[in-house]
Amino acid sequence: MFARSLTALLLLSSLLVAFAGSASAHASGVKVERHAARNARLSKRGEGGWGLVEQANGTRTSNIPVRGGQYELYAWTRDNVTEDAYKNLKRIVFTTHGMGRDPWNYLLHTQIALTAAVDAGLPVQDGEMGLWAPSYWNQMDDPVANRTDTNWLFWYRNEWEDGHNSILPEGSSVSSFEVLDNVLAYFGNRTIFPNVDSIVLASHSMGAQMMQRYALLGNMPDIEPEVHFVVGNPGAYLYIDDQRPVGAGGAMPLDNCSDWNAYKFGLNKVSDELTYGVPIPNKDLLWQRYQQRNVHYMIGQLDDGRGANISCPAYVQGDAHRTRGALFHAYLEHLGGFPASHTLDYVDCTHDDQCVFSSPQGQQRLFLQSKKAGQDMPSYIPQGPYNNLFQGPVQFATSDGEASRMPDGTAFVPTSFRATNSASPGDSKGSTGSQGNASGKSSGALSSVSADPFFSTMAALALVTLASLTTL
Repeated sequence: MFARSLTALLLLSSLLVAFAGSASAHASGVKVERHAARNARLSKRGEGGWGLVEQANGTRTSNIPVRGGQYELYAWTRDNVTEDAYKNLKRIVFTTHGMGRDPWNYLLHTQIALTAAVDAGLPVQDGEMGLWAPSYWNQMDDPVANRTDTNWLFWYRNEWEDGHNSILPEGSSVSSFEVLDNVLAYFGNRTIFPNVDSIVLASHSMGAQMMQRYALLGNMPDIEPEVHFVVGNPGAYLYIDDQRPVGAGGAMPLDNCSDWNAYKFGLNKVSDELTYGVPIPNKDLLWQRYQQRNVHYMIGQLDDGRGANISCPAYVQGDAHRTRGALFHAYLEHLGGFPASHTLDYVDCTHDDQCVFSSPQGQQRLFLQSKKAGQDMPSYIPQGPYNNLFQGPVQFATSDGEASRMPDGTAFVPTSFRATNSASPGDSKGSTGSQGNASGKSSGALSSVSADPFFSTMAALALVTLASLTTL
């Protein structure tokens, strides 16, 4: 009861804050200031590490088996979608967090977006959607009181975003890209999910950096469901060759930075950094494969923050999240044309996953986008080329010696993941939850997503809050 009351209080407080500024709805400065304050709070999530995680009402732990169940990726899902109901699922939305490692928030925000899509009359059935949100724990987190007594995977700091190997359990050494191979194999397993026809690997911020890198470097298992990547507001992109934009979007001159093409920003010495897929194929093979994958970039038109990537390799790509996204769009066009299987949407958001996912374009990409079903909405760029962030055409340049350090592999190397034919052994239901403080030294945040009247009320309040934030 305390947990539910606290959730209600938090959401009602957000609602009051949203309405308090509605009188200034037409002042763009108020809107940016409001979002800046919210983003400052969001950036604190997970600082200092998470303590013991208590399951929130309406959710359960449903871990993803890795290497046949030897290890597990911790994940939350909705309590009302039981293993017996997996046969009803037609689409999986697997939403990866940002730097905060807070699956409870990402599950709730994805549920809010789904509720908005249903309420908007889109051809979406809630009971056919499987929502999962994982956590790539790091060495500061202790979600089980003793992290050495579990087969859950942990990484050092944020190295999961680059495809680096896990540090716990001891001796595991599993690349986060191999984990994503296992995620796809698990949800593509017809024994467990017989009717799933599409899998969406959704992401935002640091999670989006990971997903864009995996979309480029990931070998991906051969499965029947159609796979889509939703890449929301990443702080930087993995470029395919040694060219970078010049003189646009606040991009830093190449001469000001010595390692701008090193992995994770470029492919220099990527085979030295990763054990996954070594040797990495050459850039031409990577580009051919990347063009065929379904990648959906989502850029917050108001996301003018520099993010966690404040190093010069990120600034070589542009001075903010939105300009880096627009310049990467220009870069793909420069390589040979923006791929037909890719889309780019500008949404009226800052660096806010809930806003991005709940936007009309976010709802389409998360819950409808499908070539097989004929749901293939074009890109949304309402203000013309590069959404008027800068004037084109964009020029590109390189510097001597960069190309010599690019990967020179000639074939794709399959990963060693093993699919499982049984449900995850880590499923468990929960009854309580507790709110994390600013330092992150506490339990997982509340994210009740059950179908009971309490959740319906809270979801409605959250949607009203979202609507007020995005219309100011």
